[in-house]
Amino acid sequence: MNLSHAVRYVLDKCGNVEETSRALSEMRHATANNFLLADREGNIAVVKVAPSRVRIRELDEGNEFIVYTNHFLHPDMLEMSSSRASPSYS
Repeated sequence: MNLSHAVRYVLDKCGNVEETSRALSEMRHATANNFLLADREGNIAVVKVAPSRVRIRELDEGNEFIVYTNHFLHPDMLEMSSSRASPSYS
């Protein structure tokens, strides 16, 4: 699925971060993208997708924010980053 179809689908079908994370995890993705998710209950997550895998980073206990970038930060996704320098993940 391409980015615009994925966004349209989750806007039409999902009501919170949990449902959206699940839907994005079950889709087949044509390209690599990062999705920043938030809902009215205060749940926040970043879903990192690529044709070969999907990884979800959720808000850590005690934190009020999550870092979202235009490149992969999840350790399982670093090999797919176009950058030669591997950013640190914390």
